[in-house]
Amino acid sequence: MNTKTGPDAGNLPTTMEQNRWPTEEVKRGVDQLAAINSVAATVSQSLDLQVTLDTALEAVLGVINVEATGISLVDRKAGELVLRAQRGWKRDFVKMGMRMKLGEGLSGYVIENDELVVTGDVADDSRIIVPAFSEEGVRAMALAPMHAHGEIVGILSAMSYSPYEFSQEELTVLRAVADQVGVALDNARLYEQVAREQSHLRTVVNSSADAVLAIDAGGAVTLANETLCHWFDLESDATLDRHVTEVGLPEALSAGIVEVMERDDANPTTFEVPMDDERVLAFHISPLVNENEQRHGWVTVLHDVTHYKAMEELRSRVMHSAAHDLLNPLHVTEGSLRMLETHIDRVDRDRALSMIDLSLRGIKRMRTLIDDMLQLERIDSGVDIVMVPTNLSAVIQVVVEENRLAAEVKEHTLTVDLPRSLPKVNAEVQLLRRALDNLLNNAIKYTANGGHIEVRARKEGDSVVVEVEDDGRGIPAESHPRLFERYFRVATGEEDEPGTGLGLAIVKSVVDQHNGQVWMRSKVGEGSTFGFSLPIAG
Repeated sequence: MNTKTGPDAGNLPTTMEQNRWPTEEVKRGVDQLAAINSVAATVSQSLDLQVTLDTALEAVLGVINVEATGISLVDRKAGELVLRAQRGWKRDFVKMGMRMKLGEGLSGYVIENDELVVTGDVADDSRIIVPAFSEEGVRAMALAPMHAHGEIVGILSAMSYSPYEFSQEELTVLRAVADQVGVALDNARLYEQVAREQSHLRTVVNSSADAVLAIDAGGAVTLANETLCHWFDLESDATLDRHVTEVGLPEALSAGIVEVMERDDANPTTFEVPMDDERVLAFHISPLVNENEQRHGWVTVLHDVTHYKAMEELRSRVMHSAAHDLLNPLHVTEGSLRMLETHIDRVDRDRALSMIDLSLRGIKRMRTLIDDMLQLERIDSGVDIVMVPTNLSAVIQVVVEENRLAAEVKEHTLTVDLPRSLPKVNAEVQLLRRALDNLLNNAIKYTANGGHIEVRARKEGDSVVVEVEDDGRGIPAESHPRLFERYFRVATGEEDEPGTGLGLAIVKSVVDQHNGQVWMRSKVGEGSTFGFSLPIAG
């Protein structure tokens, strides 16, 4: 029997009912917490942004009884809210590129006021500013701001295509889920950004012409770029996590790296190592230090300086040759002038004129050498070189006529073989004349009296080819590879053929500046052919 006290005792809930209310509240709370934890566990399983987006949408539909959901992310740089993922919508607004300016429309209100908003039929809501979405047929919608690290990073929406009353429990869950998704998405976005930057850095490192090697504090390789692997025929994956002495680097390199590591120098170290294949590599090894000034490895950059060494040797050889070539005429000139000075009162006119002539010839040789050196410098630098469409036939005719007298003195037969017309080439006329003059002058100089010399030109593919052929003494095969080097002269044993050793070097530099090619064919006792090709003017 129930005992009721007081005038209203009959309206009071029974003890069982009183106990059931807190039990149901606890159960709802437990269910909400379970749903939130379920979403948190689900979306935290991936750091891939798109996977996280898709997973979050599926999780929301699993805990809130609606047909559709969507996630829009804030793009601070563009000042826009961008729909990035959707589920259950009638039309694909992601592909359509649904974007809204921050501060505008219903989404703008949610973000500006940091407030969850619930709507009815969106067709009747004036705050909807995207016309296509107003026609989507959504009859109820809840929009919750997503937070991460104290900032709003986007909006999570839950939508129904039939009238729907969101319960307070569902809205509580939506708020909590929105923040869980917000943090997960922000983490995924940060991870994606870091991955993108790492990929960019990896691309830059692999694109470097220099070899790059990173080593941890224990000497294990953590990075070996493609250049390094190509230089030493290594497999990139096979080098990782192995000690630098075990990956297959030349011993001279690995020993140098180990020496720097053991020395534990806080400053970068640079040194050069000659390789067995005649390459010379410059090492630059720098310690890797973290924000706490603790060393956690080294990075090594290897630069191939072989060509610099070759240039240094060439420069040394050039300077030696230039000094030698200048000293010879200088000695002759100085000797002649001193003799003339000493014996001025006893030297007859003819002897005096002969000494003066010797001096002038020495000075002329020095001037020619200096002019050639300056000409080469100008050609190589490309300064003041202006290319214009040029009639090559006319240039050839001018050069041939300028050298005809020298050919006649040696009784040479000098012929020209040109087609009726030649395509024009882009050229600097004076340089082209100089190159052709050098070839023709050499042919006259090194062809015995009564010989034959021919200058010819023709169109060949996309180029014009020019050749100078003689039936002179020819050039030994061992000298062919060096013919276009500066200061190189073929030893003839004859002293009556002065030259600077720069003529053919000038020819090659001129042709190189014109994007052409140069070559030669020669056989001792049969003569030589020197030629070059230039691209036809476009």
